[in-house]
Amino acid sequence: MASHGNVDDTRRMFHLLTELRYCKPTNTVLGPLVRVGVDTATSYDTRRMFHLLTELRYCKPTNTVLGPLVRVHLNDNNIEAATKEFVNLANKYNKTPLKHELLCKILTTMGDGGSEETFIINEKSNGSMNKLVQKVLNIDKKVHGPGDVQVRFITTVKTVYSDIV
Repeated sequence: MASHGNVDDTRRMFHLLTELRYCKPTNTVLGPLVRVGVDTATSYDTRRMFHLLTELRYCKPTNTVLGPLVRVHLNDNNIEAATKEFVNLANKYNKTPLKHELLCKILTTMGDGGSEETFIINEKSNGSMNKLVQKVLNIDKKVHGPGDVQVRFITTVKTVYSDIV
């Protein structure tokens, strides 16, 4: 139901299931419910489902539950909105959902999937993408400490440019 935009029907059904004790509200059960329909849902629908589940205390905001709020923007190739969402969620919940995927998407966009030379040229001329990478890494440092930033960046570069590195 949620994948077809029927958030209200989904909520009613979920209330009924929990009242009848057919379904115990846990992050394992509810994480997929937030993710359902992310490929077709709008950011509004995804946020609405997230708020429904957290406000009713069906689940806690973990990386698994927060991830779809970032992924919906990544699916739309809206890297700026995904980064803004990531920063907001990290500041509010002290979590970093889809950090690796977001960094990979930014670096892929910067390098256009090309060679190391293409990456360096684009990096110099692509100031906005540099700022997005810096934002994500600064949040990562704030939440997880400086050691994670270095490891995360190396892992991301290795993932994106595996044929070069």
